[in-house]
Amino acid sequence: MIKISQVGTGQELFTLGRHTNTLNSAAFSPDGRFIVTTSLDKKAVLWDASIGSELLTFSGHNEAIESAAFSPDATRLVTAGTDGTLKIWDLAPSHEVLTLFHPTGNPSWFAISPDGAFLVMTGDSSSHPEVWQFSQKFIPAGKNEVARKLLTLNGHTDYVRGLTFSPDGSRIATGSFDGTAKVWDAQTGKEMIILAGHAGPVGWVTFSPDGSQLATTGLDDFAARIWEANTGNELFVLKGHQGGVVNAAFRPDGTRLATGADDGSAKI
Repeated sequence: MIKISQVGTGQELFTLGRHTNTLNSAAFSPDGRFIVTTSLDKKAVLWDASIGSELLTFSGHNEAIESAAFSPDATRLVTAGTDGTLKIWDLAPSHEVLTLFHPTGNPSWFAISPDGAFLVMTGDSSSHPEVWQFSQKFIPAGKNEVARKLLTLNGHTDYVRGLTFSPDGSRIATGSFDGTAKVWDAQTGKEMIILAGHAGPVGWVTFSPDGSQLATTGLDDFAARIWEANTGNELFVLKGHQGGVVNAAFRPDGTRLATGADDGSAKI
């Protein structure tokens, strides 16, 4: 089950407990109105974030759903399943809009561009992320798009785990088990910058809110690194975790970074 608490006080507000198997992920919608949870029970569930009531259940994957994310306008949902598919759903009315198949494995990692017009995804054993373009953006909802694969990002030599768009949508950052992170031109697929500093796999990549910095995390060196996103110059190395750093997020004003590690700790 998922517990929702008040930031600042820690007061528990409500519990989300609809799933019948282990939970894999939870995410708020960009406007804060909804929460989506995914599970080994092959379902994604949409909740009212203000009171915790169940709104919709999305069934269609043949195996577990690993993760989910909302479109920028919160009218659609993207789910990634271990059945090798990535599905796009309308929220109102609720229905499946599109299914994408990844040729090399489960589309475990994906990211949506800020304008909702593009999606980048990678399989759980793929070193070559794919960029897809939609004939219409996620806005407006209610119309089935035709999607086409626009680019394949070739350059990593081991599988890619981290994916993100820059805030303006012009760049894509990737993190790989080959020990590097890369920045790509989102329109052409050209490799722009190679970030080499981690001693082992890169687990996560994320841009600062203004796009000027990029944070990467290391699974073997237990460190996070901050880079200038335009030049690739390393600015800081953040150490202190006793296990692999699996994710990171900037504060909205870009002045702080939160990191989470498999040692069971989070640091700011």
